[in-house]
Amino acid sequence: MAIDTARLGADGTARLDADGAALVAEESAWRELAAGVLRRNHPDATPATVRRSLTRTTVEGLPVPVLGTPATCEPVGSSPIPVTERVGWDVRSLILVTDGTGSTDAPADQARRESAGGSTSLWLRLPPDESLDVLAGCLAGMPLDGRCLAVDADDSIAAARVLVEAVGSGVRLHPDTVVGVDPFAAAVRSGGAVPAAGECAAAVRALTEAADTLGVGSIAADGTAAHDAGAGEAGELGWMLAVGVALLREMTSGSTDVAAAARRIEFRLAATVQLYPTVAKFRAARVLWDRVLQLCGVSGVPARLHAVTSRPMLTRRDPETNLLRTTVAAFAAGAGGADAVTVLPYDHAARVSGAAARRWARNISHLLIAESHVGQAVDPAAGAFAVEELTQTLAEAAWAEFGRIEAAGGARAALAEGAVGRRWAAAADERDRRIADGRQPLIGVTVHPPATAEPPGPPPVSGWPPPRTWEPADVPSGKDAS
Repeated sequence: MAIDTARLGADGTARLDADGAALVAEESAWRELAAGVLRRNHPDATPATVRRSLTRTTVEGLPVPVLGTPATCEPVGSSPIPVTERVGWDVRSLILVTDGTGSTDAPADQARRESAGGSTSLWLRLPPDESLDVLAGCLAGMPLDGRCLAVDADDSIAAARVLVEAVGSGVRLHPDTVVGVDPFAAAVRSGGAVPAAGECAAAVRALTEAADTLGVGSIAADGTAAHDAGAGEAGELGWMLAVGVALLREMTSGSTDVAAAARRIEFRLAATVQLYPTVAKFRAARVLWDRVLQLCGVSGVPARLHAVTSRPMLTRRDPETNLLRTTVAAFAAGAGGADAVTVLPYDHAARVSGAAARRWARNISHLLIAESHVGQAVDPAAGAFAVEELTQTLAEAAWAEFGRIEAAGGARAALAEGAVGRRWAAAADERDRRIADGRQPLIGVTVHPPATAEPPGPPPVSGWPPPRTWEPADVPSGKDAS
């Protein structure tokens, strides 16, 4: 599939730099200077080889360019990447709805604290072993009128019913409220049985009916489930598309048209410390979903993207370093055009997060929006040739992965067959090798570990099964690897 990515001029139309000759001259000068630096350690470096020498690859083998030029990008099309009109993003806080958190705050109290501290929406996650009564109690203990919620449980149908009962009459939730998650997510995360076709259809139908009852819009297509299982950027995007298309098929099997069905879907993607791949991934997600809808004869329905800072990248040995990782990830998601961003507390993987850690998490978004003004520009990466090139590369690789899933029979069949999971595992294995040999350092873990690091205990209750973590299982403590 040819994906058009556009560099936008002041008038909003695609354009190239008028002085192409100057760009060529600047690139040539850069190559000479860069080769001179490289020759200090690599005597054979030449201007012709410098770009290849400096280019790194993702765990899926996709090149991350160090420099982009008009010559390295695909021809620019006439349509810009679909973007949101939101200034900034929805600051969405995660609340684990559980009686056994060990926290001094009950879930409803946490929700009130998050809202008072500047969260604009709440993500309520019910862990698998918790009773639905806990969710009902949380909803009963918080004001719901006008509230934007994302309700998330392995039993999405039952959780949606609890939400409908809790709202009652005379109360209107925010229209962007998410009533549940796609029927494949729990199976991906747990490695359990793949739901049967009839179960998938029943789940989508029940969630759609709940959304209609509440007058709200969406079901989450959870790409982070693939990310937590080890998928790279293209693998996660390909799975996101497959799940989105599966939801479209189920919702349009009745009287709902494609445009109306597309408006019901919110995509959830992971944001990592890999800055440029994350920016490009969110930009590519918009291009790819727009292409799917074009093929369905629909236009003008941009993807809604919920970014979550990566769970696998969080370390338990030196959790304070996660503050830097989550800040980079939130910046990348915002610059990539996410509509909502959830920054997980820095100690999410190490212990039950307290009020201070949750406050720091939501304030990362506030610092980026209010002080750094990251959300002021629409698609700020547009025109950066290296990011444009990487967006194109990721989009094409993700479209190919989507094609493989569709050829296997769609998301449900591909998951049952197992090949998609094996591709995620292969990406995770490559990541493990890079971390082990130092090509992908983890500050505070494989490089510069604390001198008195305590061995981490068992993972805390996090709402989901443990992800395929980036953190090696056997890292000597107290030894500075630098």
